[in-house]
Amino acid sequence: MLFGGYLVIVLSKGLWEIKQAYKRLDEAEMVLKAEEVKQTNLTYEIVEATSPAYIEKVAREELGMQRLGETLVILPNDRNLEFPDNSIQGDLQEKTKEKDRENWQKWWDLVK
Repeated sequence: MLFGGYLVIVLSKGLWEIKQAYKRLDEAEMVLKAEEVKQTNLTYEIVEATSPAYIEKVAREELGMQRLGETLVILPNDRNLEFPDNSIQGDLQEKTKEKDRENWQKWWDLVK
């Protein structure tokens, strides 16, 4: 009887350890899948970053470069424009005020 109790305890402990090992295995598999997805995404980014189209895009947008024969034109921001004619500047200020208004205020003016 005493031997049977001891055997039950030892086997229960062994089963519990096996269950914990399977749990750790499942967690490791989940981490592995997540890392494989990261690797796939990074591989895609490397392929994209080394493509001629991406290199040209970065050269044009971030470095301000152009191809031979092209002329680079840099336009000022709308807020920094200074017009000699005040009517144009006034129209621009009205448009920026309209953008700054809340949506409910625009609707209220429409309904009034």
